[in-house]
This record gives sequence, C-alpha cells and structure tokens, in this order.
Amino acid sequence: MQAFPFSDASDVPFERIKLYIFDIDNTCIELFSQWGRISRELLNETGRIFGVEQKALLDGISIADPSIQRVHHFPLALQAALERNNNWSRASEKDRQAFMAATHKWYVSRDAGANLFPNVLGTWRSLRASGRAIAIHTDGTVLNALARFKAAGVPVELIDRLYAQPDAKLGDRAALQAYLRKSSDPYFHAFAGKVVPLAPRSQKHTDANNTALILKDFGVAPDRAMMVDDNICGAITASHAGVLFAWQEQGSRIDSQAIALIKAIRDQTRLGHEDVAADLVRFGATRDGFRMIRLPNGFADLMKMIHSPKHKKIEGEKPKEEDEPLADDLEDADEQPEFELDEKSGVEPETESMFGAEAEAAVSQAPVPAFARK
Repeated sequence: MQAFPFSDASDVPFERIKLYIFDIDNTCIELFSQWGRISRELLNETGRIFGVEQKALLDGISIADPSIQRVHHFPLALQAALERNNNWSRASEKDRQAFMAATHKWYVSRDAGANLFPNVLGTWRSLRASGRAIAIHTDGTVLNALARFKAAGVPVELIDRLYAQPDAKLGDRAALQAYLRKSSDPYFHAFAGKVVPLAPRSQKHTDANNTALILKDFGVAPDRAMMVDDNICGAITASHAGVLFAWQEQGSRIDSQAIALIKAIRDQTRLGHEDVAADLVRFGATRDGFRMIRLPNGFADLMKMIHSPKHKKIEGEKPKEEDEPLADDLEDADEQPEFELDEKSGVEPETESMFGAEAEAAVSQAPVPAFARK
C-alpha cells in the first residue's frame, strides 16, 4: 500500500490550529457495533414473524426506496422490503403489530446506545481551556444530534456550534431557535443559539460550502482549522475546503458483523479500517496538497497532541458571535488540565502513537497570530 500524505504529526504546526471541526457518528460516538447487534436481532425477529428467509429480506432492502437511509432507518427499509415482496399485504394484523413493536425496540436501543469514544470529553475540555473553538458538523438532523449528545452525556458548554441537516418544518434557523428556546427539555433549551441548520438538499459531508460556512462563522482561515472524521467523506470535504484532515481510525474499526450487514443492504459500500485506508491512499494520490494525519488511538492521540508544549493557549480575540454569545470558556481556563486517559481506554494505547517526543519537538514554533478574518 502506498504511504499516506502524512504518517505522523511532525511537520504540522498544531499550535496554529484554532478551530476543530468534529463529525459525530463513529468519530465521537461509537454506533456501528451497537447498530449491527440490534439490526441482526430485528432481522431475525422479522424473519420469524413473517416466515421469510433473511436473504430474501436483505435482497429486498438492497433495492428499497433510495430515499430511505437504510442504515440510519433500517426498520423502514426492512418494511419496504416486506411490502416489495408482498409479505406485508399477506400478513395478519397481529404480525404487523408484532413487527411495529420490534421496530420500536430497535429505535429505542439505537438512541440509547450513544457511547462516546474514550477521551472525547477530556480532549474537548483541553481544547476549550487552551482557547480553541469546537464545531460539530454532522449528516444527521439537529434534533437527532442533540438527542445523541444528551444520551452520551456531552456538556452543553463544550460545544461552540452544531451544524446539522434541517429537521422537518424546522429547516429555518429562526424557527429552530424558537423551538429550542420553548423546549421543555433543559438540554435542548440550552443549545438555543448554538445550532445552525444547513441548507436543504446540500451534499452534506462532501459539500465544501458547509465547511466554508463554518470557517466564515468563526472567522478562521482554512489553514487554521482541523477536521476530525472517520472516513473518506471527511477527507474529501477537508481537502476541498483547504482544511487539515485528521483520521479518527477507531471509528473505522467496525464490528465485522455490522460491516457484513451494511454491505448486504447498500451497493458499493466500503466500510472497515482497510477499506477506509485504501480510499484515503487513492484520494491522496489524486489531490495535490492533501494534508492528513492519523489518529490510530483516536482521541487519546489527539489528547497527547493537545498537551504538547507547542500547543499553547490562545489569548485575545474569540470567534465572532451570532444570535447569542458562544459558550463561555470553562472555569479555570487559564489552568491547563492534567493529562489523563479515560479509565476504560487503559494505561497503554492499543497502537503506538505518532505523537512521540521527536514528533513534538519538530512541531513549528511560529507564533499564534490573531484570529484570521476573511
């Protein structure tokens, strides 16, 4: 396999990065292993209820209505397959109700399974304490993103802005802000003023216009930002926007059963660590100036980089504000948090980190300029 554009962090001036842009699914929150388990359970239960073989169901899903997001809304795609194969029309009302109950269980389990990768919150606290800004950019809708963050226990004050796809009837930013301000859920209410619905029918992750909007909102030049994502979509977006890309490799180490199931229901799906690595190598070979670093241990590696002596606190001007002030920095922001890995991550990383002493010593010592304005 060809070498990556960057195999370590030795020549990246991290101290100049002011804005960190994170994806959610399988970058900050681990979803696919949970998804694979509950989807297998639903597939087995559906086959039992309707007396249909799994292969017939999977074949039906693979050609289901393309408007259905077959992974995020697996039950809808499964029902479409039942309707396509006439299983639904021939079923009794009792069987249909049993399927709907199983579907409800799937959604409840999916939403409850929002587990953060190790060191996510510690990394974000360190970023905020050192004067960096944190933006979230996701293909999911605003309300789904907030629900996952709430389930995962993400403190509202750690996030400066959330950029997501518009929710039904809440695509307008003013309507969404009003909805959140009136929400009876304190968590949703606290995010009012921090959420930005993206343009409907945008190309989502691969739309560089979305990244350009984020950079404009924060008044940050592309070479002062880093995008952290788990797959080729983030790399494409970062490259077109001129932003440094960091590959969160833990997110692409997906449970093998989940990979097999996803590949069975989506054409030309490329998942798994080896697939993503190959995609990035090919993409890097076609894009001059593509800049990428690897995070084999995910946020543990990012945390070590943040605690490098070169990653100094940024003083002075903050990102510009819109609607409502961005969240204040954490208390005691002048005091750098002590570096400590999450307990469940273990004392030693699974893979040797690229952020060793030599790499840190080679980081550029250029002074941090004021926030770049357009």
